[in-house]
Amino acid sequence: MSDSSMPLVKVGMGLLLLIALGATLFSSFILSNPYDVLGLRKVCAFLKGQYIPDVGLLRASFKPSNGDYGKVYLSDNLLGYMALRVCGFNKLAESIHKTLLTGYGNYLYTGRWEVLSGVKIGDNPRVRFDKVLGRRDNVTIVAELQGNKVLSDWKEYADWLFLESLNSLIEGNIPRARELFREGMAFFDGHGFADKAYNKTRVYDTYKLGLAVFTYRALSEPPKYERKIKDILHILSEAQDPESGGIFTNYKVDGGGKLVFSRDVSDVNVETSSVIVLALYSDLPESLTQTMCTNRFPLTYYLLILFALTMAALIVSILLKPTLFKKAISSLG
Repeated sequence: MSDSSMPLVKVGMGLLLLIALGATLFSSFILSNPYDVLGLRKVCAFLKGQYIPDVGLLRASFKPSNGDYGKVYLSDNLLGYMALRVCGFNKLAESIHKTLLTGYGNYLYTGRWEVLSGVKIGDNPRVRFDKVLGRRDNVTIVAELQGNKVLSDWKEYADWLFLESLNSLIEGNIPRARELFREGMAFFDGHGFADKAYNKTRVYDTYKLGLAVFTYRALSEPPKYERKIKDILHILSEAQDPESGGIFTNYKVDGGGKLVFSRDVSDVNVETSSVIVLALYSDLPESLTQTMCTNRFPLTYYLLILFALTMAALIVSILLKPTLFKKAISSLG
């Protein structure tokens, strides 16, 4: 390579480094998770720790004093199976899934949580009840089922509004999905969802925050709700139990307006923890709108890659044959 070509080489190398750095930074920005407000590893460790090997399923709650400690809910385990896959515990997740399918297959889809995975649940929620299926190793196996009676006041509960919004999205009824989401978000009072359940107990349900985020993502993040979603994420950032790593099921607001997440208010359990993991860290919301789950901005990302490869090829050609490049520039002049 002649001395006269050295400036071109230096320019080419500089351009290549700048493009590589720009591509790295931009792709990192594109692929970052704006919903990452928790210690995911700790939540995953909590879920894994709820596994009962002799039963093959997840225990419902964490505290022995909780009435659900000695119970296994099949609906929890459907959620737990999906959440553990997000955590990367695929072997454990598949083991739980196998137990569910082989032993309790008729009780998996009961008109509620399956909608998160894209399974339709029907337009009219029904009154629910628990059915004890038996006991194994001092653990009670419980299935949450739906009866024949329609839940007439379901629109007074934020969670049902979000679940039915997702159901409408799966059915392709976008206007209904958006309207139900709007109705659900109307219950948000800045601290949580003050729906009919809250009015009875005066404590907020944490999993409803997760459902709001999940539905927001599934609806392609309507800008109108961005401020409220940020407030919800801030609340969720305080919802993790520092001891167990799980997510508190409920919380309240004290006289000074401070959020209170503690063992005095609630326990941590598989259901709430799983819903939050799926809402914040899974690709399920985007999959409901038929987008590419591995990337929330696929077109931009692939255009960036194409541009970087094109520029890299151009620079390599300059480095290998600088004389031809000089002639091309001269001909333009």
